[in-house]
Amino acid sequence: MMASSNYSIRRKITELVLITCAVGVLVACCVFAIYDVVSSRAALARDLTTVAQITGSNSTAALSFDDAESASEILSSLSSKPHIVEACIYRRDGSVFAKYGRTASAAKFTPPPVSPEGVRSVSGFMEVFREIRLKDDIVGCNLREIRS
Repeated sequence: MMASSNYSIRRKITELVLITCAVGVLVACCVFAIYDVVSSRAALARDLTTVAQITGSNSTAALSFDDAESASEILSSLSSKPHIVEACIYRRDGSVFAKYGRTASAAKFTPPPVSPEGVRSVSGFMEVFREIRLKDDIVGCNLREIRS
């Protein structure tokens, strides 16, 4: 290889511009990739929270009348959302009222203990806890868990 001192000034400037552009494109790609991951996780959390809220609203009668079969039917409607792997509804005292699992391993699904309302990421899953309210009374809590 020739020493860089033997190159013309035009070639040196061209190489410098090409390297600078390549680094700029690489940095832009990294920024877009990070933004895409962050925004898709935020959108997923919003969607999951909305589904949890709707399912909780639909479950108030089942909780009020202690109808676990009806609550299980409500949870089974989550099969239309492929990213939801497991879900459950808790009673006011924190015991499990009904649960749903997408796969055959759903029988092994052990619902986590009731947590404060919110979205959190745990062991590769996103969990959403929402209170289920009837008028102003808390009648239960529901959880949605998806693969993140």
